[in-house]
Amino acid sequence: PIVIIGSGMAGYTLAREFRKLNTEQALVMICADDAVNYAKPTLSNALVGNKAPEQIALGDAEKMAAQLNLRIEKHTWVKHIDAEKRELHIENQQQSSVQPYSKLILAVGANPIRLAISGDASDDIHVVNSLTDYRTFRENLSKSADKRVVILGAGLIGCEFANDLQNTGHQATVIDLAPQPLGRLLPAHVAEAFKQNLEETGIQFVLGKKKKKVS
Repeated sequence: PIVIIGSGMAGYTLAREFRKLNTEQALVMICADDAVNYAKPTLSNALVGNKAPEQIALGDAEKMAAQLNLRIEKHTWVKHIDAEKRELHIENQQQSSVQPYSKLILAVGANPIRLAISGDASDDIHVVNSLTDYRTFRENLSKSADKRVVILGAGLIGCEFANDLQNTGHQATVIDLAPQPLGRLLPAHVAEAFKQNLEETGIQFVLGKKKKKVS
């Protein structure tokens, strides 16, 4: 079979486009989570859109396997790739096994940067990089009476999350080492206008500051 590692937008889009060309070739998808299909950009504006985490999903693993005629190994980790033998050593909660492949596609996406932050609350920092992460984030958000939320990072996703939270009854503060938001995307004068527009909604920016400790 052709094996795809990863069940994100890249993995599912690849499988969908390949099926337009070949409906019979065996396909196997391996992923560490529950393989629910969803659009990741939705995570940073779901609150404003009044979408609960379960409403973000476009299809579970069973639906996607049937729709795309592929086998999905969910909650499974690839521990070793033997390129010479064209084999994957995989492991799930039940057992370890070997998965052969004819072609291998890595569609694993990117990992969030973990900042070196000390303090007794450093383990409570949420990283939202998947629908599973987002479910945990929303659960904790609903349990807290304190509506203040601090976002580390004034990039595109950080600013989208800030806007989403600010417009749903929260007080968002964005902290970044950079002197302006969206520093890699916008020239300084445009970034300043963008920042002012967000500040008018109540979002606070703390820029040019390094995060050291969370308590």
